[in-house]
Amino acid sequence: AEKQQQLQQHLTWVLRVFFALLSSCTEAGEDSLARGSERLGEDGNAEGVSPPLLALVILGVRSAADRHEAVCIELLDGLCQLFAAEARSEVESLSIAELLL
Repeated sequence: AEKQQQLQQHLTWVLRVFFALLSSCTEAGEDSLARGSERLGEDGNAEGVSPPLLALVILGVRSAADRHEAVCIELLDGLCQLFAAEARSEVESLSIAELLL
């Protein structure tokens, strides 16, 4: 029980830092949502494209989020924070005329 709680706290902290970094840097947030990079095989040829970083993180913590409410809440809060930052950057890039239309 103690080890599970420590793991839950560690994962919650990692998610908090991950989403804070993505939300604070527009390029990092955009890159996390973009298609992943090409994976190279042992022979140096492209094997395919890896999923976006955000998708990998969500898939990686999904089972823990299913088991632990705190991890689920942190994941949802981080996603909201990231999407709000993304929307904010889109609004900031609009001109006054575009905002009024």
